[in-house]
Amino acid sequence: MRGTDCGTRARTDMDSRRVARAMLLAFLVALLAASAGAAGESRPETFQEEALLRPLPGGRTAFVAHFRQETSLRARHHETFPKAIAQIARATGVADAELSFTQGRWMYRRWGRPPAGAKPIGAELWAAFDAESDEAADAGWANLTAMFGGQFCASLSALRETQVVVEPALVFRPWDGTDRVDRDAVASHNRRRLGSLPAEAVCTENLTPWLKLLPCRDRAGIASLLRSRSAVFGAEYVSFTARIQVRGDVLALTQSATLVLDANRVAKEGSYRLTALLGVNQGEREEGSTAEEGSTAVNGIGACAVATSTAVHVQTKGGTAVAVGGEEPETGPGGTLSWAVEKDGFDVAVHPGEGDERVVAPQLYAERVVTGSGYHRGGISIELRKPEGSSFSSGDGGVRARVFQTLPWYVRVFIHTLAVEIDGVSIPVPTSGAVERKGGPVEALRWVPGVDRRRPSTMELQLYVPASASVARISFKFEKAFLRISEFPPDANRGFDLPAAFVSLPPVVLERDETSKFGYSPLLDLVEGGVAPGDTHSLEGVYMGGALLTLPTPDFSMPFNVTTMVCTLMSLLAGALLTTLTRRPGWAGFRERKAEQRRRLRALEKELKKASRADKTESR
Repeated sequence: MRGTDCGTRARTDMDSRRVARAMLLAFLVALLAASAGAAGESRPETFQEEALLRPLPGGRTAFVAHFRQETSLRARHHETFPKAIAQIARATGVADAELSFTQGRWMYRRWGRPPAGAKPIGAELWAAFDAESDEAADAGWANLTAMFGGQFCASLSALRETQVVVEPALVFRPWDGTDRVDRDAVASHNRRRLGSLPAEAVCTENLTPWLKLLPCRDRAGIASLLRSRSAVFGAEYVSFTARIQVRGDVLALTQSATLVLDANRVAKEGSYRLTALLGVNQGEREEGSTAEEGSTAVNGIGACAVATSTAVHVQTKGGTAVAVGGEEPETGPGGTLSWAVEKDGFDVAVHPGEGDERVVAPQLYAERVVTGSGYHRGGISIELRKPEGSSFSSGDGGVRARVFQTLPWYVRVFIHTLAVEIDGVSIPVPTSGAVERKGGPVEALRWVPGVDRRRPSTMELQLYVPASASVARISFKFEKAFLRISEFPPDANRGFDLPAAFVSLPPVVLERDETSKFGYSPLLDLVEGGVAPGDTHSLEGVYMGGALLTLPTPDFSMPFNVTTMVCTLMSLLAGALLTTLTRRPGWAGFRERKAEQRRRLRALEKELKKASRADKTESR
């Protein structure tokens, strides 16, 4: 019996090992097949990096660093593409999303049209979802804010609150150059979410994770110019963005950084170098070396090893730009000088000309002011002004614009006070609150009223400014709500930040020479205002400056005063009560008894003194 059990056990063990080997072999075959299939279906990863310099009036220079990475959405393993971004795209179901961090304000009248678009102060996040319902889009938005907040070390969790998130529709609709406003087209884009944090502080804790998404980080390539944090955050205007786009199986990550730097502090004899402007390799060059002498830079920039292309562009009017190593540039659209960086030690010396002092005006200048006085009511006035000699216009000479304004719930807007004026002439505005085709200059209007502590107010208005007009004004009035004491920030007397208003303008469709070395340049397309095919988000627009709103603010010292007074009264009451409760009954005549004892003692002392005097007399 014992031998039979041993034989059976041996056969069982052998069968188990055979089954295990068969399962392991099947798993390996499936794994190899899956990897082969994935390799066959995935697209090669690409990485492009570009930089642009544009001299501005007043000795300022705009610097733009642009990076674009592409991969397959189905790929599970990546060589250069950041895995965190791919996980975010798959987990949230986002089709298009952009996150921006901005410090400072772009001065349109002083610096002209921004080369790569300007962003509002603080943090802004907008996203579009391929969702079948609003609940699915809300779930994707919640996941996106949580994952983006952790990725970029930002307090984006505040954007999960419905009282600061809006659902824009009209402003994100593709421009077709006409006044046609289709309800179905607008409704098809309702799976969008937009949130902004104007008071969000931007610092190096946001920039460092942003740089870690690049294959070479800030060790090589164009990103090495952003190595000096003091130069970056010492700029008058700092903005860096990260955009995720999903087009079918293609997943793209676009990163852009825009700085406005003071070139006067590093200029010598009217010229400056790119690396010196960004504070890179300071003090490691020979004194007095110039690009005209053909000297080679001791330290410069080089191409990232995994980059498909690395290019540097300089836009100057009347000036020149010379590569320190002697490389010849290629002239692109608008006289742009472009170099392909193929070796280390590349640097460019820029010599601004008199033409750089002329401002490249945008299609429209936009300004917003808060009117009124007191703590009860106020108003907002938005002014759109055509620049003198502007070349941007539609076929009939007019300009179309979409004005987007969102206000917190505690700003209770009176929709009946909405007024539109063109050159001082009042324009009737039917306020139905929905997207409709209007007659006259007001071509479309969408108004979503706010709900206290639940939803902000949203205004989207498409306006046509005729060729004969120069100024358009949009104004409305509002009432300030009373907040609970727990809803005030620690610096309540500073005021509340209002989100920046945005004016969307028709983008410029560009045609480039594909035979040129720089025939396809995402940065140059962005600079000229172009959009990629199928891009539904207009890159051309003007953000207005932020504003502070003062609300009725309680006296925050009153709780302290009340607490102090109540505690004092309670201590007195408790002390008196404690004295009364702990006093003994015999103590009632204690004072009288002590006084009687003192009288008797004094009387006894007097008798003793008399007796002592009498004794002394008898002894004598």
